[in-house]
Amino acid sequence: MKNYSFILLASALLAGCFGDDDKKSTPLTEGSYAVQTVAADYTSSSVVTGNILGERSVSQTILVKDKSDFTVNTYGKYLYHIGRYNTDSIARYDSTNSLNVAQWEYSTNDNGAEKSNPYKIVHVSDDKAYVIRYGAKTVWQINPQAETSDQLVVDTIDLSAYNYPDSDFPRMSEAAFYNDKLFVVMQRLDAAYKPQTAYVAVIDTADNTEIDTDPNTSGLKGIPLSVTNPISAEADNGYLYIAGRGNFGSDTGGLEKIDMTTFASSNIINNTTFTSLNNTETNTYFHITDVALASDQHGYVTVNIEKNYDTLSSKVYEFNPTSKTIGQSLNMTSLNEVIISDIAIDTNQRLWVGVSNKTNPGIVVIDTDTNTQSGNRIELQMPPKSINFLSIN
Repeated sequence: MKNYSFILLASALLAGCFGDDDKKSTPLTEGSYAVQTVAADYTSSSVVTGNILGERSVSQTILVKDKSDFTVNTYGKYLYHIGRYNTDSIARYDSTNSLNVAQWEYSTNDNGAEKSNPYKIVHVSDDKAYVIRYGAKTVWQINPQAETSDQLVVDTIDLSAYNYPDSDFPRMSEAAFYNDKLFVVMQRLDAAYKPQTAYVAVIDTADNTEIDTDPNTSGLKGIPLSVTNPISAEADNGYLYIAGRGNFGSDTGGLEKIDMTTFASSNIINNTTFTSLNNTETNTYFHITDVALASDQHGYVTVNIEKNYDTLSSKVYEFNPTSKTIGQSLNMTSLNEVIISDIAIDTNQRLWVGVSNKTNPGIVVIDTDTNTQSGNRIELQMPPKSINFLSIN
């Protein structure tokens, strides 16, 4: 079936790309966090782990690299270390065995192509997952238990119909799985990187065919979004919540809610929601950069205050996903005048907030019942980029 081939990265190459994999790590025995951290000057990166409960301070630092564009995804006890732009690779680790010696490490580039820029892995089951690639036209269906490179890619899904004119790919940025369907979020920037109408393609994972979400309307089959430049998405209770940051020089970002059964979409946050945070005279605007769901009645969004391409500060606001009402920003000393890189809900329904200031980076854990800090701040050596959690059975 394949008209392409995939390369198992040679051990000599991996030694340069993946760092000190020969160093020992401590296998995990309970629920833990795994946080991708990146140096403030973008010259290096590492992954830190620790326990979700009790003393949460960092227990070990692993996967130290001399490149910065990495992120992590998790599935149960498995950690995926994703090398993005100009690394274009994925390594899978069994956290109960070793977090330095990979089960496998593969390139994510198509044969003869470069810079696929993988963003995310979405599992359907233990032996079926999808790789979202920002710099490619196709989604990969993979076998996560592949023992050789030839066994990795099972199928591809072509989404080139969503390429904006003069762009080479649709810029897949996020994805989620629900009820046998894969929802793929695409930014659709133009050749000048200006945000255009973003879309969500819906894939029937039984046969990897695209579903027409509005058969009565001609054109693209996916769901057009009111938010632009989507960079974060979370599925909860049958709904997909998509945070779009919009263009850098305006407040075009927002938060959208999609019914993952009917495909109906509605707006929760738009460019009129936080206008008091804007200062048009200094070209300073708010942008919605992340979303996290504690329940269908309780969610959080990150609002960045940005001037041109610089983030001045960040706030975390509560919102009610069902009523679509916006609450207050979290008010605590540990979140004053900080820059927030990621928010995530752990298995105990606590909110983890990544503080990525160049000085004194760390993670603040919030009790979502009281919106008060839970335990001590987790101190980090480098700013956090992505917060994920590992479940050990």
